[in-house]
Amino acid sequence: MPVLDAQKIALVGDSHCALAWTQRVVQRAAADGVYHMLQLGDFGYWPRFASGRHFLAELDKELDRAGSTLWFLRGNHEDHDILLRHEPGSDGLVHISDHIRFIPDGTIIEWAGRRIMALGGAPSIDADGRVPGIDWFPTEVLSRAGFEAAIAAGPVDVVVSHDCPAGVDLGYLAGWEPGDLHRAVLARIAEVARPGLWVHGHYHRRRAADVAFGGQACRVESLGHNHLPDSVIYLQPDLARSLPAAEIQPTQGNDELEI
Repeated sequence: MPVLDAQKIALVGDSHCALAWTQRVVQRAAADGVYHMLQLGDFGYWPRFASGRHFLAELDKELDRAGSTLWFLRGNHEDHDILLRHEPGSDGLVHISDHIRFIPDGTIIEWAGRRIMALGGAPSIDADGRVPGIDWFPTEVLSRAGFEAAIAAGPVDVVVSHDCPAGVDLGYLAGWEPGDLHRAVLARIAEVARPGLWVHGHYHRRRAADVAFGGQACRVESLGHNHLPDSVIYLQPDLARSLPAAEIQPTQGNDELEI
């Protein structure tokens, strides 16, 4: 089981292989005394592409300079074929580089007496415009193994995920069957996990809602993405949230791998 040794962590929305933006996140967090990041999917794991390899290599250098680490979940836009070939290490994480780790679906992270559950994956509404085996993969949704591990884990304090559970007003995209079904699966997990806080990405907008799962009140927070300024929050062990001390400049121009 991974153990997170940090007084405060940064939760980071979709980064989409945007190197300069993700470097700015690392730099801003380090300036604020935050040296560990949990990235909530659509990270930018595209090792088949030279630009994807460049993103990983240069981000690892930035993390090294800052003395920081980054752990990421699966989004729907990653190379799942390659990512899921990797076997986790003894710590339960996949070691992508010296400072970057992948968190498999259903992993429980121990942090300062808290239990954090990680749930990756989501269906892609743009799948018809993508190429199977290159930039789209049927394994993009939460895995069965991840679902079973999450159900078996029991109650947790926090869930971090790419998609969100059913019961949250998204403001749009409701009624698309693959998305509705995936969110229903996450809601089933929520009824067992009964978290007090759930933070997710995927929808590219900052929103918050108070819901209840299994009789437990839960604050569900959605983070923006690299094109928006409100895509990072800091989390403390008492579950208090705060914002970076200065705005992180959103992506400008061609600062990401467009896949």
